Amino acid sequence: MKKNFNTLNEQMLRMKSLFTEERLYGNLIIEQEPNTTDNTEKVEPKTDAELEKGGWSKDKPKENIENYNTTESSDSKTTWYKSKDEVRLNREKEAAKLKKQQNKEAFDKWVKENVPPEDGWNNATQDDTHEKDTKNYEYKTHKATGTEFYKPYEKGNLSKKDKRFNQCKKVLRDLNKDFLKLGFGSETEFMKNISTEDNKDIDDNRIKQLQYCIKYNGKKLKKFPKFNNLVSSFEEVYPNGYVEPQVASDDKKKKVKTPKSYRINNRTILKPSKKSNRVFTLYGERGAEVAYEKDGKWIISPGIEKKVLSKIKEIRGLSSITKPTILKGKPERIEFQIYGKR
Repeated sequence: MKKNFNTLNEQMLRMKSLFTEERLYGNLIIEQEPNTTDNTEKVEPKTDAELEKGGWSKDKPKENIENYNTTESSDSKTTWYKSKDEVRLNREKEAAKLKKQQNKEAFDKWVKENVPPEDGWNNATQDDTHEKDTKNYEYKTHKATGTEFYKPYEKGNLSKKDKRFNQCKKVLRDLNKDFLKLGFGSETEFMKNISTEDNKDIDDNRIKQLQYCIKYNGKKLKKFPKFNNLVSSFEEVYPNGYVEPQVASDDKKKKVKTPKSYRINNRTILKPSKKSNRVFTLYGERGAEVAYEKDGKWIISPGIEKKVLSKIKEIRGLSSITKPTILKGKPERIEFQIYGKR
């Protein structure tokens, strides 16, 4: 190699030659054929014993060979096979999914055979209003999941005090369901709306029942998070206790015959419930539709709803009224609940 250059021009030509395709920084580049992708795992050769210990198999897969890596042993020169990581991961996920489904089926079967709901069994693990009481309740536990179920002993075995407490919990549970369903801003507002109804309403009886429960079981009921706010709200709305509205003696003697149903239009009927002044049924005659379902919720047709609310305000003597809360729904028949103020 020539080490001395006579002219500057020769030196520049030499420097340019170092950056051609044949050379790079003075080193020759040898072109190589690009590697073709295959399933061969680039690992140091291992013996048959080492490969078998690492989860490899000499048995060639009968199908889906692309899902396996291959390698050659260092002693027998035979080809070994092993599932790719992503394939194994998918198989593990499918196996876990299948096991979960099998566990659920086994749990449902155990429940059906040992603690059927129709026999009065309840899930104590899901019921945060239940306090364990082996004196008055029978218990069974699903060992695999640790889920506990309970059922009250025969009513004859329960003391009067325990019976009253269970009845109080039912009153509070029903009130809590209504509160959540109707979407009031607070439990206090919910209590105030109940208090606006007259003494013929079923909720008037619930108010009296609640007052009785608070008097004898208030401290125990407040231990349950679901009941605590309702009990406190009652005490706030009725600081001196609930007093039943007085009805004039003349009004008691008068028997006003109320219609069983009201016609909204030529094919739509509104029928008040006998159980509560807040519940109504709206149905169409001869298959006429009064509601439709949208996003899993039933909606009364807007034109009909406006007339229905106006009629309810008229027959109940209300100054304002909430939008209907649908309890049961079909295109031709809707049961709903409302709240209003006089």
